[in-house]
Formats: sequence, C-alpha cells, structure tokens
Amino acid sequence: MKRFQDKVVIVIGATSGMGEASSYRFASEGAKVLVVGRRKKKGEEVVKRIKDNGGVGSFLKADISKKEDDKKIINIAIKRFKKIDVLANIAGWHISKGIEDVSEKEWDFLMDTNIKSFFLIS
Repeated sequence: MKRFQDKVVIVIGATSGMGEASSYRFASEGAKVLVVGRRKKKGEEVVKRIKDNGGVGSFLKADISKKEDDKKIINIAIKRFKKIDVLANIAGWHISKGIEDVSEKEWDFLMDTNIKSFFLIS
C-alpha cells in the first residue's frame, strides 16, 4: 500500500519548485492532491501530469497572501474531497535586490506570503 493512499493533501505553492515536486510525490504515493497556486496554466499542467501518471489531482487558483483566498482553499478542499489530511505549506516568495531598494509594498507581500499566510491557513 502507498503511504498516502486515500489521503487528501493540499499543496500550497504547487506551481513551481518544491511545491510542484511535492505534488507529484504525494500523488505517486496515492494522495488526492489539491494543487494550489497563482499561475493557472502551470497549475493545470501539474494536475495533467498527475492524472497522466494515474493520480488524482485538482487545481485551485489562489493567492495565499490574501486572507479570503485562505478560507476559499479550505472550503474547496472539503467540497471536492470531503476531508483534509495534510496541509503542505510550501509557497514562498523572495526579493532579489538589496534591502535599500525594497518598497514597503514588496516587503508586505513577502511577509504576507511567507509568514502570515501559513498562520492564517493553518
């Protein structure tokens, strides 16, 4: 039996990097994966690959830096899969410039995405 057989996993930040790789791994271990990210086309590609490999996946376009999207993610997961077993908070954003060049808006987005959102959705 696969380690996540019949488990429902929400992967936040599933449209690139570690989140994308984790989505594939959870699916390969039998999980039903809710792929969550801001990029619709990429999210749909992730779900297609999951399904092409015999897994179960569904995409939800959401921005975890927005409080209302956090609630939407949980509600959609329950509606589609009837339960949640694992919440994989893998989303992250970074700034590739010196602190003196970072705007307050960029800083707020970074903190909302990388810290506040994990608290709110958990």
